[in-house]
Amino acid sequence: MVPQVPTTYVPGVADHALIALMALLPFGEAWWYWPRIMRALADRVAGTRTRVYRNLLALEWALTAAVVAVWVLQHRAWAVLRLGVGQPGPTTLGAAFVAGYVVLMLVQVRALVADPARLVRFAARQTKADPLAPRTTDDQRLFALLAVTAGLCEEFLFRGFALWYFTSLVGSVAGFALAAVLFGLGHLYLGRAHAVRAAIVGAVFGLLVIGTGSLWPAIVLHVAMDLIGGALGGRAFRAAEQQAAAGATPPG
Repeated sequence: MVPQVPTTYVPGVADHALIALMALLPFGEAWWYWPRIMRALADRVAGTRTRVYRNLLALEWALTAAVVAVWVLQHRAWAVLRLGVGQPGPTTLGAAFVAGYVVLMLVQVRALVADPARLVRFAARQTKADPLAPRTTDDQRLFALLAVTAGLCEEFLFRGFALWYFTSLVGSVAGFALAAVLFGLGHLYLGRAHAVRAAIVGAVFGLLVIGTGSLWPAIVLHVAMDLIGGALGGRAFRAAEQQAAAGATPPG
């Protein structure tokens, strides 16, 4: 049973408009923006990956700023979005879960990196996420900024704002499910299977937020997952490219 989500305010026109925008944007990304990016990468257009990072940064901060503006103009309490630290006991348990999961991820990544063949196979399964995997040092720095942004902005937007919005309208259980679906929809540009996985991850983040009463454990976990995933993805794609180049090089 998903615990009741406290609500103080009734969503208004601005809230409806923001949720509609968050629901519609992924379709434009999936059917117009992302195919153009994939073609640009295939044609080796310089700066394509940097442009993707910057566009995503701008989009996420713009949506976050819009929600903040609505909250300020409506004189709403930030506690409704669970921006506090939560109760000590649940927050401690949540922090322990986050720490354990991050350690498990690092152990798995270490095993994967130690096996070049597995690393290349991993890259082959991640072709949809190729544009997001950093290649150069400059890419890595900008991707790290994007990972931190995703953790902060997406948790604020989906587990803060969207979870409050949906539970205010349809109750805790249905609202919880709709917030997770909306998060999955936001990853539609990476393919339907990835969108489904993202919805499941969104549900886990949602449970973590509701259980601890705070966005912060989910923010930390989200940032860690994206940082580790970006570092692993970049290394895997570089390994695959090196293998392909070595295979294409004629014997001397």
